[in-house]
Amino acid sequence: MFSRFTIRTRITLGSVIIAAIIFAIALVAARSQVVSILESANGTLAEDDLAYYVDEIVAAPTNLIDDSGKGLLIYIRSPKGVVELNTLPTGIQNSVENYSGSAQRFDVIDGATTFAVAQRIVSTSAGDWTLWAARSTAAGNLALRGL
Repeated sequence: MFSRFTIRTRITLGSVIIAAIIFAIALVAARSQVVSILESANGTLAEDDLAYYVDEIVAAPTNLIDDSGKGLLIYIRSPKGVVELNTLPTGIQNSVENYSGSAQRFDVIDGATTFAVAQRIVSTSAGDWTLWAARSTAAGNLALRGL
């Protein structure tokens, strides 16, 4: 089929095909890097949500925990096993309460939304506190739609 084209046409078509393949490979590589960055950012933000509570617990492990206000998804269990603060949706709460793994970050699907969940254990004179924070990955998924 290509033999009936002139050499100039064959070179042009070959160059266009090679350029398209290179562009496709670069696009796949760039998308995978963006996915990696977004996953890391969601986990880091969830961990950062816990920083205030870690400081508060370390400073005064016997005091009551302040409510986080709207927007933060936090779950805190005291050394006695009492839930001191819970702003998690039910599906994530069930996953956290039944979690027996050792990972400090993992994903939980609640309905149609995926959440990045971070765990932190804080040792104090009163015992070990378990803290969890969750972040929706919906914003990152919207950013990926265009790629």
